[in-house]
Amino acid sequence: MFSYLQRTGFMPLMIRGIMAGICCFAITAKGLEPFTRLSGSGADVNLFNMAGSNTIGAELGPELVKAYLQAKQVQQIKIEETGINEVKVTGNVPALKKTVSVNISAHGSSDGFRQLAAGNVQIGAASRPVKGSEVSKLGGDTIRSADHEFILALDGIAVIVNKNNPLKQLQVKQVADVFSGRISEWTQLGWGVDLIKLLARDAQSGTWDTFNSLVLSGRGALVASAERLESNEELSRKVANDPNLIGFVSLNAIGRAKALAIADGGNHYIKPSAASVATEDYPLSRRLYMYSLSDDDFVNEFLAFTQSPEGQVVVEKTGFISQKVDRLPQTNLSRMPKDYRDMVKGYQRLSVNFRFVAGKADLDNKAVRDLNRLVDFYAQQGGNKKLLLIGFADADVKGAKRALLAKLRAKVVSRQLTKGGVSHGAVEAKGYGVLELASGESLAGKTKNRRVEVWIEK
Repeated sequence: MFSYLQRTGFMPLMIRGIMAGICCFAITAKGLEPFTRLSGSGADVNLFNMAGSNTIGAELGPELVKAYLQAKQVQQIKIEETGINEVKVTGNVPALKKTVSVNISAHGSSDGFRQLAAGNVQIGAASRPVKGSEVSKLGGDTIRSADHEFILALDGIAVIVNKNNPLKQLQVKQVADVFSGRISEWTQLGWGVDLIKLLARDAQSGTWDTFNSLVLSGRGALVASAERLESNEELSRKVANDPNLIGFVSLNAIGRAKALAIADGGNHYIKPSAASVATEDYPLSRRLYMYSLSDDDFVNEFLAFTQSPEGQVVVEKTGFISQKVDRLPQTNLSRMPKDYRDMVKGYQRLSVNFRFVAGKADLDNKAVRDLNRLVDFYAQQGGNKKLLLIGFADADVKGAKRALLAKLRAKVVSRQLTKGGVSHGAVEAKGYGVLELASGESLAGKTKNRRVEVWIEK
């Protein structure tokens, strides 16, 4: 298979990392050329097919295909339903007197991987990473490489209560206990005497899919008495009018309700926001993926388009959190440790964290692509500000090794940035030690905690 860079004609920058498998690249859709050739003798040319997650396939996937075709100067683009959770995106290419099409089915992430393995589709859309049991059917571990795995967007769920409810925060385990019925009265959470009334999204919604995978999976099933609703907005309105209700919605539908701060073990409670989801600090955030095994030029060009600034605009327009790098709003750090506050004094945090492959010292696929997003952002800021990288270690690492490991992680990112053109003197890599975002008892928690924060001089 061609490398990711070889597969597209609009990524002019390639930077080879000092570590095997790490590279970063510039991504732009502005160099996309109109269709000049389309194979096949018929008037309708199927470019590629996609199957998988309803979270992606319901709107994000079709809108990304539409935007890609628009960038290719395709005309009269339509998105038409062809079945339950299935659509066809079509458009005309007048110069070639042909119609192009892309079929998208959204019957779940597992179905996407099955269809991809069977060769029925060229792209599998998933609201979770590929499982070990699926890897062997998809050609082995290469499916997890940056050539095959593409992070589209970030997603998050807010757990909401009425504004008159004094509850401010919950652990993920407590949220699971509430929605599975193990906690059924408000008094069990330190407030009131009434029964807890549950609202949940309908089983077909991506919001439910996200909540189920991040909260209930492995902890229980949704209690049968929960009222199911088809609309985030309707659910939020009901919660805003009843102090005994609790529910969950997408970030953009909190409305007049109150969102709770969430922690995954420990006491680091984080409120849901575009910023906390962008950095993946918020416990109920997740990544959305596309996977491909195809060498087809149009497939690869489309996948690269999803990573471009233009593709990420579509991500935002469809209600998800994009991967663009930006300054985060100033936040109150008074609850953070003093040595941490001293370290970041005079700096403003950016909307990206760098994380590592589980159990390894290699940057993960999102981090690989975020390297160049950060290089581009830094250049747009004038290239004359200091960048501060803060690495964090694992809680089970003891003594002086903590600071050493934390700084080593920051240095991994620092080296890649200087390879990308950022002045060596402009980047300072520091190790903080341990500041957990999630319980370190699980591999997922450890992976979330093994991170590098990025700050820029004010």
